[in-house]
Amino acid sequence: MFYLKKVLALAASAVMCLSLAACGNDDDDDDTEKSSKKKSKDYSSAVELMEDVKEHVDDLGFKVKIELNMNIKMARGSQSLEMSMTQTTDGESDRKIKHAVNKRSTVVPQKPERNKDETEEYYKVKNGEESDKYSTADGGSTWICESSSSDDDEDFADSPESFDKAELKSVSKGYEIRGKMSELGEANPLAAEDAESFKSFGIEDMEYIITINSSLEPVSFVVEKMDFTAPQEKAEEALGEGGTINGDIEILMRYSDWGKVKEGDIVIPDAALAAK
Repeated sequence: MFYLKKVLALAASAVMCLSLAACGNDDDDDDTEKSSKKKSKDYSSAVELMEDVKEHVDDLGFKVKIELNMNIKMARGSQSLEMSMTQTTDGESDRKIKHAVNKRSTVVPQKPERNKDETEEYYKVKNGEESDKYSTADGGSTWICESSSSDDDEDFADSPESFDKAELKSVSKGYEIRGKMSELGEANPLAAEDAESFKSFGIEDMEYIITINSSLEPVSFVVEKMDFTAPQEKAEEALGEGGTINGDIEILMRYSDWGKVKEGDIVIPDAALAAK
């Protein structure tokens, strides 16, 4: 899940930064046919369902919106500091080009001089076995281009076999899949290094809920609000003896407009292309 991978990577880095801040011490008929497909059978497993989902949405463009909220409270003795981070991503994909705008806001009520708003825009284009990523830098004044493996472009529906340990339930408007991020294998949007960052602050794993509608289109990917407490050693490393760090995190990812984002709808600016 390229979009969610990006959000989680930024969140993992934000966990580190927030703690360190305290130290301071096309229009063809086939698409129409696909999007009108209705639930026609009972599925025995999440893998079986996701195999049909993959077949259905494999070449359909879509839009996605992600919201991540994280709150952290740090304390030592009579002193405490609270911070919050909200990150939103608005994205779209025609299955050849991915485009998104990330906005991140960090708020420190007791120290407003540390408040920060950041925005990043990027495009990612498949180029054989690699992908070219164009992203803004220097506050949006310049563009840079980087290449990476196309494997990073996969969405969770691309790896049905990764859901072999997930629970499947039929609901009124489709299906619900529940499981743990660590059990998703290749479909896990949390990179190993980011998972380690989260673990160091007491977030051992995340439980997800995926909703699929009766047309076999993903609707949402949710990590419900979960509380965490950093291990004492990590807290004292950041804050000193007797320091504590705790907080909560939640993620909501919503899909829409399946089959409505067509090839040619997403245009990469000339200024970005010039960065290659």
